[in-house]
Amino acid sequence: MKMNKEEKLAKAIAFAAEKHANQKRKDGTPYIFHPLAVAELLKKYGYDIDYQVAGILHDVLEDTDATDEEVRAFGEDIYEAVKLVTRPKGADEAEYVKNILGNRMATAVKNADKIHNMCDIVTTNNRDSILNYAKKAEKYYKEKFSYALDNAIGNALYMSKFCNIKKEERCRIPDYTLEEMRLYSDREKEAREKAYRLYKTNKDIPNLDNPELKFAVIEYGKEIICYCYLPGETSDVGKTWKLTKGGWKNRPNDNGSIFMCYGFDVDRVTKEYIIETIEYLFSKNWFYDFVKKEKILCTAESK
Repeated sequence: MKMNKEEKLAKAIAFAAEKHANQKRKDGTPYIFHPLAVAELLKKYGYDIDYQVAGILHDVLEDTDATDEEVRAFGEDIYEAVKLVTRPKGADEAEYVKNILGNRMATAVKNADKIHNMCDIVTTNNRDSILNYAKKAEKYYKEKFSYALDNAIGNALYMSKFCNIKKEERCRIPDYTLEEMRLYSDREKEAREKAYRLYKTNKDIPNLDNPELKFAVIEYGKEIICYCYLPGETSDVGKTWKLTKGGWKNRPNDNGSIFMCYGFDVDRVTKEYIIETIEYLFSKNWFYDFVKKEKILCTAESK
């Protein structure tokens, strides 16, 4: 008989409680408190019951005698997510994380799991344990899951200096906003969809052959940003385009303030140099896959 979602959740709690019955966390609390906390985080930030069930079951394959068949009974999607977050013995951490990031449910569960663990590890009063755990998370998880997790990692690294702080002060999970908890992969998906809609309708593209066009390339860390600026008839009116992963995006009624803000001489950046930079970005697959080179390197001939 097929379970409804509420029944599935109740059954998952009972199943996980039974499997983790004789296990304790490092602080001596019953182990089941951890998967319940993970599920509660998922619920708080809008994930449905299937995600919560995956959160409750996320450690049963790794840490108990639960079988694949028992977990699969809760649903194939849930089983797949739990399987992905189950760390094989001797697993390469980078590969493990990469596989998780290919599945949204697994990503959400691991995000909540890691945040709870990161906030919990600081209660151990063991500076080396805190530092080692946080540094490993920083290496493999930072900037891959969510701003909230990045914040939790940074906080754990900072709190490793203060192991004498009361437990109740150190283990409190911050009240992250929905946006802070939002997965980077969800943000990227939405950004891509928005960029695609604009790309399909955008006809306002700079003609790189226009002699009045000014060019700029800004290298900001590992990021390369390209701009074009067409002065207007007066100093107050002009047009600036910024090159994004989805193509050129115009900033109408821009008097070139972005150029003056960065304080470089726009006349020294040539058309040839910006074309060379764009070619380089294509070679690195920087653009979204729907972007065509001819729509970026737009000249009088291509128009």
